[in-house]
Amino acid sequence: MRNYYEILEVSRTASQETIKRMYKYLAQKYHPDVNKSEDAEEYFKWVVTAYEVLGDVDSRSQYDAELYWEEQNQSRQEHSFSQADDRKESNADYFTNTSNRYTDYQQVSPSKSQMKRWLHILAIPAYITFYILQAIRLFIKFVIIYTVMKAVGILVVCITSVVFEFMFSNKELSDQLLNWVESHFFFHWKIEGCILILLAMILSCVRMIKKPPQFDQ
Repeated sequence: MRNYYEILEVSRTASQETIKRMYKYLAQKYHPDVNKSEDAEEYFKWVVTAYEVLGDVDSRSQYDAELYWEEQNQSRQEHSFSQADDRKESNADYFTNTSNRYTDYQQVSPSKSQMKRWLHILAIPAYITFYILQAIRLFIKFVIIYTVMKAVGILVVCITSVVFEFMFSNKELSDQLLNWVESHFFFHWKIEGCILILLAMILSCVRMIKKPPQFDQ
């Protein structure tokens, strides 16, 4: 819809007298007999049409209502288009940011993977050290237990020897018991130590296989 107010170069609140005066001025200015330009005749027709609508009060009121609703519809359409453009820009920004985050993640991921690989490499000596300490701890425990048991055994044999010597007056049997204690409890400490060490290592290995230490938590 053409805006007749703009054609007559008046405001919407212009009086009927002002509209009539501008019509006469523009009709004379763009009359084909006066203005020989190419667009003068066409513009003159629009001036006449605009005055036919705005020059009459009733037709002007009807035209104002139609113009108002057309402008409202146009405003709503422009607002809808603006919101659609905003959504497109928002979606574009979202996908761009998502793509950038994915690119950053791909760039950072190799570093994390490399760090994890180094941690596993460094965990090997720590694992071995833990195994050795576990074996040493078990060996010490075995030595203490074995020493106590050995001491108790020696004490029992000595008491038995004394009993045989003084109560039964059997000096020969007492000497045999003491010689057996001396030969078996004091001259095989290397073999006993090796057996305890081997036993501690085997038990430590079994424990670590059943429940290995966690270095990557």
